[in-house]
Amino acid sequence: MVSSLLVTLMWYLLWIVVWDAIHTLHKVWLGVT
Repeated sequence: MVSSLLVTLMWYLLWIVVWDAIHTLHKVWLGVT
């Protein structure tokens, strides 16, 4: 139970990092073009 909660938290943090990276790349892309 604890391990499944930890995995869920890890996926949640990973999603936040990926989402933030996508937004950052999008801003850079708009800045370049």
